[in-house]
Amino acid sequence: MICKRYIIPFFLVPALLTGCMEDFNPDVHEEPVAVLNTLVCADSTLWAQVSRSWMLSDPLPDPILNDAEVSYAVNGGAWLPMAYNPERRRYEAGYVAREGDRVEVSAATRYGVVSASASVPRGVVIDSVSSASAVIVDYNSIIAVDDGQFVYGKTLQVYYRVTISDTPGERDYYMVGGNVMMVDPVVDVNDSELDWISSASGFCIFTDRLFDGSSYTLSLQSDHSLTWVYPDRRYVDEIVVCRITADYYRYLASLYKKYGTLRSDLEYYGFMEPVAVFSNVSGGVGIAAGENGVARSFDITKLVIDAASGL
Repeated sequence: MICKRYIIPFFLVPALLTGCMEDFNPDVHEEPVAVLNTLVCADSTLWAQVSRSWMLSDPLPDPILNDAEVSYAVNGGAWLPMAYNPERRRYEAGYVAREGDRVEVSAATRYGVVSASASVPRGVVIDSVSSASAVIVDYNSIIAVDDGQFVYGKTLQVYYRVTISDTPGERDYYMVGGNVMMVDPVVDVNDSELDWISSASGFCIFTDRLFDGSSYTLSLQSDHSLTWVYPDRRYVDEIVVCRITADYYRYLASLYKKYGTLRSDLEYYGFMEPVAVFSNVSGGVGIAAGENGVARSFDITKLVIDAASGL
């Protein structure tokens, strides 16, 4: 697959909760547990990372386990070994995933045996892409000019309309990434935090609840500051549209709810119940995720230079 890898390491880190007038230490298990993360991606080599959890009090832990016995099976077939790659600090197989494959991964570690499975979803069909652009005033950028005055900077905004075709009759989960952001009604209209998640990490996830079985045109946008533009540089926008598994969606949504909202701050100070990060790993924690999609690149070098020259 051509989609970027958006696996975020899953480590169990119990934290100290603070009460109104006294410290509260929850009853947590201090023994480490095994952590398994794998992303099964169409047209990409299978990999898995095996690690362990740690406590916040542990001094500079190195959680990666390089001595596990890791194996995999495809579509219920024979189990085959995965080899550890010390440079990437993960286990790899000589197998390239294909659309529709169901992959099981198991790891025997000193902390127990962990296992999980994920399937490769159907690919994404992009029917059409159109674009437009405009130069706007950037009120967050103030520039000193020669006469000692200050002026606001300018930003080139490129707007993309990307039409995709959805599969009817079943819930589909999507992720959009690249260097674009979603400015789409599918984000604004949905009334549940679990219908869409927009993250500062550079991706957005959402469901097909509002357009199940039909074509839908996504509205995306990229911003390019015109304060410093280099004629010898190549400016490229990349749009990545992936269909992801339901478990991957739930995992990313739980991460957002735990770390990306006001709720996470309230939880840290003990004012809200903790949010559990989703896991589909047996015998430990972690995530086995699947994705399949397509990436489109657009060279906007001339557009950026022309916009800067016209200021």
